[in-house]
Amino acid sequence: MRSYFHIVASTPIGERFHHEIASFISVCDAVETLQYTSRMHIAPQLLEDRIFQHLKNYQLAYGTVGWVWKHHASIHLASQMKRHGALYSCFTHERRHKLIRKYTNDRKTLVSYDLGVVEDCLVQQLHDTRVVDVLRTGLIDARDPSQNKLKAIQAIEGDNLLNTEIKSSILLSINAARIKRGDIVIMETSHVDIPLDAKSPMNVCFAELWFIYSLDHAPKACVSIWKYISYARGLAKVQMRESVLVSISANLIKCSVVYKRSHNEMCTISVPPPYQ
Repeated sequence: MRSYFHIVASTPIGERFHHEIASFISVCDAVETLQYTSRMHIAPQLLEDRIFQHLKNYQLAYGTVGWVWKHHASIHLASQMKRHGALYSCFTHERRHKLIRKYTNDRKTLVSYDLGVVEDCLVQQLHDTRVVDVLRTGLIDARDPSQNKLKAIQAIEGDNLLNTEIKSSILLSINAARIKRGDIVIMETSHVDIPLDAKSPMNVCFAELWFIYSLDHAPKACVSIWKYISYARGLAKVQMRESVLVSISANLIKCSVVYKRSHNEMCTISVPPPYQ
């Protein structure tokens, strides 16, 4: 939708509704930046700039019509992120209400009721924190690979895996986000040999994640690296291909991306703010 309005902006209708279109495009930029704060490092200054740009464009387009308290509240998001290091979704907190209900349903007495519930919830959350390290890069629900998967790993890694512990999974945890087999990802171009036509001016490349595995607990991934074509206004055009398969350390993967496939094996990718 944002790309559509970028096109409309250059038409006579776009010139007539310049401020309204600018307001819509800037709110898309602000929302996109907010979405990526939970998946990767976003500079608070970038978030603040995009929020203020939207608020300015909104007032130029609509004045005070529709202006509500939430517009003002959004100003404080960047400072909160800078102060606490992250932004936490209230929807996540609401989902945690089931934890409270779990420890309130079976209590038969009101003696130390409040204190007991708080203690049980705290112990459960401390246990969850110890069990799941969300900042760790690694396989989720790792298991022994199938025979076909094992053959594929041996084909890409070589046959010298006799005393190596091999695990596979369809999910990978990176920077507190989950990446799934088949996702399109952004990866670093350092420490891996890739074709020159795959490198972008943003010093990253785009690839499709074929499968995920680990060798002696070291997470790895097999990806097909796509050909880079062009970049404009937050969107990268690439050409899909399956002929360039490489094995990489999972730490080189930065995030998964939103994309749209089109004809002639072409694909348009929405590039996250840190890599624009």
